[in-house]
Amino acid sequence: MGRRKRKQKKHPRVFIVGLDCFDPYLLFSKWIDELPNLKSLLTNGCWGKLQSSIPPITAPAWACMLSGVDPGTLGVYGFKHKKLGTYDGFYIANSEMIKYPRIWNLLSARGFKVGFVGVPQTYPPKIVNGYMVTSFLTPDNNTQFTYPPTLKDEIEQWVGEYPFDCSDFRGTDKERILEKIYEMTRKRTTVTLKLLEKFDWNLFMTVYMGPDRIQHAFWRYMDKHHHAHTPNHKFKNVIRDYYRFIDQEIGKIIEATQDQETIYFVVSDHGAKRNNGTIAINEWLIREGYLTLKKPPQKEGSSLHTKNIDWEKTKARGVGGYYGRIYLNVKGREPNGIIDPTEYEEFIAELTKKLENLTDNHGNPMNNKIFTPSEIFEEVNGDYPDLMVFFDDLAMRSAGTIGYSSIYLTNTDIGFDDANHDWNGVFIISGWDQGEKGELEGVNIIDICPTILEIFRTKIPRHIQGKVIK
Repeated sequence: MGRRKRKQKKHPRVFIVGLDCFDPYLLFSKWIDELPNLKSLLTNGCWGKLQSSIPPITAPAWACMLSGVDPGTLGVYGFKHKKLGTYDGFYIANSEMIKYPRIWNLLSARGFKVGFVGVPQTYPPKIVNGYMVTSFLTPDNNTQFTYPPTLKDEIEQWVGEYPFDCSDFRGTDKERILEKIYEMTRKRTTVTLKLLEKFDWNLFMTVYMGPDRIQHAFWRYMDKHHHAHTPNHKFKNVIRDYYRFIDQEIGKIIEATQDQETIYFVVSDHGAKRNNGTIAINEWLIREGYLTLKKPPQKEGSSLHTKNIDWEKTKARGVGGYYGRIYLNVKGREPNGIIDPTEYEEFIAELTKKLENLTDNHGNPMNNKIFTPSEIFEEVNGDYPDLMVFFDDLAMRSAGTIGYSSIYLTNTDIGFDDANHDWNGVFIISGWDQGEKGELEGVNIIDICPTILEIFRTKIPRHIQGKVIK
């Protein structure tokens, strides 16, 4: 009698749908009954709010999700960074900044086949055991945006010019913005389906930027409490309709993969909320006597030029964006530092107290959240800010420009932005027989990476800070 052949255990397949800025209230409470594919995944798995990174911004949030470590450990604090110890060494965070392995590194090393489309902070593309199409920070279509490089030509045959982003989403031509967001979404789905058909895979991930762009551009038409709301505007249902459209695109992916015993993840890096205005952080620093200029700004909304700062009389300068970052001028660290290192903590406390007591333009208290990196991260690496300031619990943005008659702006300094980010994204895990069912609380964005490794029965590296969702 011959020896009985041992049955080989099948490797799992995991498909991750990434939805940048998909909001938990809009998904789970407001529109779930209008989203049949997402509702089906939710009903057959676990789901809930996903605590985002601090800051809850595309960079670093997606990198935290896929590496299992926090922003301080990664050394990524947003899109724009200032080189520590300089006054003007600004640069944009790209894939080269991420020094910790992400999920494609860990699974590729174990021989699993992976595919990634549109994941933020993947440009320049990395070598993987599979393929990669880079994200919205890709400069243009003339650059090399795929691995392997030959994949670029195939993508252009499938969809023509491949759109990485709707870059003018803060513009005024709303019809054109809407058209570009839908085109970007359709083409991303087409590329995803072609790759699923063409290549073998164990882990596949596609991230859609459309939810983020459409909420920044159209939130005011949906939200009657927005200061720029127009009742019954023709765009009032634009965001709801796009959520429905995304659900249909997810349905196409499920149809293409459901016969392969696929485990599905649906994740977003952060949520969204109404933007109530902007605080001009450098204007505030000037008025408080912490930032001194050599010459007054020539016009409202002027950029803060390093050469126009009197560093011998300046203790701090700020950088705007979704949140405010404050950099101190410290002796021995900055070229012309004036804050004695022995007075550093005292000055941080002084700034923090003043920012906590800052009121809105009507004199009402603001729920400002102020952190030093060392108090919220396990490690503090890279070019970190001295203070991280979230105005009115993310209901207001920060502006770095100057020359205003007030520190309170109704608009941003880079175009009209209807929404800001919120602290929680979403997660759904469906089809994992070892996973929990129903709504789960307390799940963090850094828990996604170790959970995927657990599904693939791959050892979780000791440096990973997240835990398995079980």
